[in-house]
Amino acid sequence: LGKIGTDIEDAKCSWLVCKALELVDDDQKKVLEEHYGKHDPEGVQKVKDLYKDLKLEEMYHSYEEEQKKTCDELIANIEPENFQDLFKFLLGKIYKRQK
Repeated sequence: LGKIGTDIEDAKCSWLVCKALELVDDDQKKVLEEHYGKHDPEGVQKVKDLYKDLKLEEMYHSYEEEQKKTCDELIANIEPENFQDLFKFLLGKIYKRQK
C-alpha cells in the first residue's frame, strides 16, 4: 500500500483491487468506480484509504504466507530432488517482492 507504483492510476487488475471488489459495500464501490484508473492524486489517495479501511495489507500478508507454505510443500515433493533448488530460487524472486 505504501510502495511507489501506478497500479491504481493505470487501472491494473491487481490482487488489491480484486479483493476490494469482493469486500466493498455500495458506497465503497462507488469510490472505486469514481477514482480507480484515473491519474488524480486525490482520487488515488481515496482508493488507498479505502484499501486501508478494508485492511487489505494485513489480508495480503496472510494470503502471501499461506501461498508460500503451499509452494514450499509442493516444491518439497518435486522429483528429481535436485530440481527443487530451481523452484526455491524462483520462489525467492517473487516472495516478499518489493518494487
